[in-house]
Formats: sequence, structure tokens, C-alpha cells
Amino acid sequence: RTREIESIADTSASLASILSIDRDKLRSQLESGVLRLWVAKDISQDQEKAINDLDLPGIHLQKEEKRYYPNGNQAAHLIGYVEDGIGLSGVEFYYDRLLATRKVQQQEEQKPLSNTQDLVLTIDLKIQEILEKLVVDIEENEQAIKVAAYVIESGTGELIGGAQYPGFDPNSFTKYTQRAIENIFFTPTFLPDAFRVMLRDSALIYDQEYSEVGRLPWSVLASNSGLGRQLQLWEWLRLGEKSQTDFFATKTSTGKTRKKMTRVGREDVSFGLIPEVTTPMGLLTAYSTLLNGVGERSPFVVKKILDIESRQEVLLKGVVTDEPIISTFPREPISEVRKLFESMSEKKDSSSYFLRDQILLVSDSSGGNHQFSVVDLTFVTIPTDSHELNMLVVVHRDPEKISRKIKKGRRIEDILDEKVERISVLQQISATIADVVEPEYMD
Repeated sequence: RTREIESIADTSASLASILSIDRDKLRSQLESGVLRLWVAKDISQDQEKAINDLDLPGIHLQKEEKRYYPNGNQAAHLIGYVEDGIGLSGVEFYYDRLLATRKVQQQEEQKPLSNTQDLVLTIDLKIQEILEKLVVDIEENEQAIKVAAYVIESGTGELIGGAQYPGFDPNSFTKYTQRAIENIFFTPTFLPDAFRVMLRDSALIYDQEYSEVGRLPWSVLASNSGLGRQLQLWEWLRLGEKSQTDFFATKTSTGKTRKKMTRVGREDVSFGLIPEVTTPMGLLTAYSTLLNGVGERSPFVVKKILDIESRQEVLLKGVVTDEPIISTFPREPISEVRKLFESMSEKKDSSSYFLRDQILLVSDSSGGNHQFSVVDLTFVTIPTDSHELNMLVVVHRDPEKISRKIKKGRRIEDILDEKVERISVLQQISATIADVVEPEYMD
């Protein structure tokens, strides 16, 4: 407040030294006749202390609440970000929507809810660090445009971690391009042939399992009801629906993506009604369900909500995580489907199975030119003591860079195998600790 300043020259010199700003410019601004001037925003605690110690007349500090993410870009695409206190992406957006639609309720016989709650997430930070390193390693090895890797627990649908390259820091999300902020796990993509063959043949196995003829021991054969069973399988696995989670909401449709992008080459294999396009998150959920049976929920990252004052759990009503997967098929998986998957996959030293395939896509750009891209998908089963973990890795590459790539580069499967064994061990250790450790309470 300029009228309270005793010496503009001394004040300008002191502030310029602490805040690392131009002294002459600040002095000119203070002498301009303005009654009030914002000198700096988002200053550090050290700068705040230095200014307070000087006790300069006319210089005031104002504190404002601001969301801060201590882990920076870790799991940024899951957690999301806020602007002006409003969640715009990820869990931030989803929870704001719950509050706005009044879908948060307290349990019976509890004290009234306070104004703030804690979200307890399913993310394992140690596994998250491995995934963050994984996507960077794959990007460097493959010279990829985009890389993403997500891990879910098959029995519960809990999302253990998810990382993407390029990433962003939610503390300063405005500095990043839309390409970095966009979550490619919810961007529809064409499925490579190996993944569609797995779906098609699984439908045939189910068809023979519940047909009057019964399962034929020597092969998988299509029957007259095969297409109907494929459609049932599609609906059961929700491959034709938008992915419903508590950490993302999308308005993107598969139809729009299909018009912009087409696959290269002619299809020599008949896939019937097996979908051609889905999201990576939809594919990860579908394969996890196919191999392990119907999960408790759709993928979710908010494990529970605790009221800060009472520390009691807050209930959610009418939200997507309460919806069970449609049980058109039996809850228990068929062992032959698992055998089919393992026969199509590569088993590694970590006892994990890797199903990998890629597809070349072309899109029309302005001027009639064509842009090519390669989408590489790898689905991984990770054994644990209880429910296995399932991981999907998505890699987007430029075909020109692939042709110039050094042949001595490691395979994606080998890079993954190094990380998968550590993820398996960490998940089992985490579960063991949770079984023996109880919270301590103090009077």
C-alpha cells in the first residue's frame, strides 16, 4: 500500500534483493501514484520470512489456499489437477462432481460431516515409482511418441498404479500441452489381431462349454450360435461401452476415432462381432475379467473417504464404482480360456505371461497427406499370493523412427520382465504388512 511506505527507494531496494526482481522497475511502479500494487505471487517460505523480518511499512503479505501435489508428476493422470479450487481432471474432477451432485452421505448414527474429507487411494507409491521409470525406459528404447502402463488387481478392480510419458506436473499444469495432459488409456484405439483372436476364440470356448454338443477336445470350432456368444461376451466384458472409473470422465466416442484413423492392410481373418475399437482401459478391464472372472467393481482408485474430524468412513451412493460387472456369463472363468491365453503368450523368468501385438494405423491430415503411427499393446499377468495383478502397456511410435532404430535395442518384453518381478514382490509384501499391522490409538 503505497501511502504507508516511508521510503520508496529503500523499500524498492530491499524487496528487489529478496524477490530477485528489477529494483528500478519496482520503484517506478511505486512512484506511479497507484494506491495498491501486487509485487509478487507464490513466494517461497524463505522469502516470506525475510520480508517479515524487515517489517517494512506499507508491505503486506496475504495467504491464499492452493492445492499442492508433493509427488509432482507421479500418478498425475490419475489424481488430476484443480484450477481456482475446481477439479478439472482425474480424482479431483470426480470427487468435485460427487460433492456437486450430493452423492456423498454419512453413515447412520454419526456426527454431522465436516467440510473436508480425506481420500484414501489404492495407489501403491513404490509400484508407482517402478511404473514411472518403466515408461521412461520404454520411451528411450523405442523412441516412442507416447507410453503408458497401468496395473489393476484382478479380484477387486483396485488400480495399483498408472504412469504415462510424456507426463505433467499438476502443480503447474498450464505449462504443458494437451498432448502431455491427455490420458491415452481412455483414447479409443484399434485392437491388434492377436488381441481380437484371443477374444474370438474365448467366445467359441464359452459357446462349446454351454452348448448341447459340449466341448470338442481337439479344436475350437465355430457353431451356428457363435456370433451370438461373441455378442454376449462383448457385452459381458463391456468392450463396447465407455470406461467407467472414478478417476476419469471422457466425451470421446469410438465413432469419431474410427473416422479419423484406419488400420493399414487387409483383414484375412474373420473376427465376427468381436469389437475392432476400444480404449486401453476397457481392454485391460476386459482381459482381467476374462482370465479371472467377474470382479467386484469397475476399475477404481478411491478406496475410501474419511471425514477429517471424526475419522469415520463416508459412504458413496449412486456412483459408478458401486456398479457390478454384468453377469451374463458365469462368475468363474473357464480354465481353457486361461490355457488359450498362455498358449498365445510368452512366459518369462518372472513367471508372468506376455501377450504382445501391434498395429499400423493411418490418419488423414490437411492437404491430403497421410500420417502413420504404430500402436503396440502388451498385456501382462503378474502372479501374487492372492489375486494376480494385470498390466497393460501401450506404446505409440512413429514408423520412420522404427526403421532408423538401432537393432541392438532391448525388446519391450525384456524391459518389462525386469520391473514385473519387483512389482510382484512389492505387492505381496504390502499385503503381508496390512495383515499384521493394526492402527494404534492414543487417548
